[in-house]
Amino acid sequence: MIDFIIDKRLTDEHVTRIQMCSSTATVYVETETLEQVQKIVRENNGKLFIMVEGTTHPIPIAMEDGATEIRLYELPPYVSENIIRKEMAHFGKIISIAENVYDPETKVAVP
Repeated sequence: MIDFIIDKRLTDEHVTRIQMCSSTATVYVETETLEQVQKIVRENNGKLFIMVEGTTHPIPIAMEDGATEIRLYELPPYVSENIIRKEMAHFGKIISIAENVYDPETKVAVP
């Protein structure tokens, strides 16, 4: 995917970082300024596609807000949102906390 980004010339001298997150099939491209990323999104969103085994797939390009998503797994039941906020606050502003739940159709879902 990083080669795709470079081949399509989505990078230039203003790109400061490219990071791939394989678990979400997302590539983050960081630029020096807000205007540069807005230009990349404006000029490329909805216009790029990739061919996989004969099927064309669109490549969505969107601007993120700069927030870092942190996932905490396997916490004991007594760890409350307040405890999480208190412990994580020294890393920066906490925008939101959301608890993930199992889909109702799974065998581990709580009725």
